[in-house]
Amino acid sequence: MANEVVLEIQDLAYGGQGVGRTAEGKVCFVSDVIPGERIVARLVREKRDFIEAELSEIQRPSTDRTVPLCKYYGRCGGCVYQHLSYPAQLKVKRNQVVSALKRIGHFPAVEVQPMVPAPEPYHYRNRITVHTRDGVTGFYERNGRKVMDIERCVIAAEPVNELLTQHRKRRPYEGVCTLCPSKLFGFRQTNDLVASLLLQEVSERAGTGELLIDAYCG
Repeated sequence: MANEVVLEIQDLAYGGQGVGRTAEGKVCFVSDVIPGERIVARLVREKRDFIEAELSEIQRPSTDRTVPLCKYYGRCGGCVYQHLSYPAQLKVKRNQVVSALKRIGHFPAVEVQPMVPAPEPYHYRNRITVHTRDGVTGFYERNGRKVMDIERCVIAAEPVNELLTQHRKRRPYEGVCTLCPSKLFGFRQTNDLVASLLLQEVSERAGTGELLIDAYCG
């Protein structure tokens, strides 16, 4: 197996990995790429049906590529789409829904409406769960079991980051901690703004004179 291959990225699989094929036709998965890009990838692991690789060079970048806001992006396991513009992220996620309905649900013809954009693609999470191991507090590394030292999370709301700062100053014992400034307990969506849009959309589709039960789907 050669150390590097040139790939044309055809699609993004669920979970964010790009999909390309080697000259021999074998599927190759690479992170941090975008459909339409031509890249050079370093082969890491070969399985019977596919190859795992790491991005080495982008020969033809996509116009949808952008600079991630998070300084930990690429190493932290929390996010996988920040290298895409937000409109491109919405398109990718819609395509993944369509693919899942056809491939898993076996629906031959699927009509999925355009994605409703979030009012704020960053600073929206109303809670985060952090880990502490060997004196380090943060999130797990991508594709690893080591905890990264994380000072701030750019997808978390400011009150959540304030709790993270306080939590780190206390030098917590090893374990897991969910940081949530709200006094409400129990299941709730992590994005309050999008949850409101979802409720509004369902209410409008249900029409008047009907009983609406908001049970959430997780």
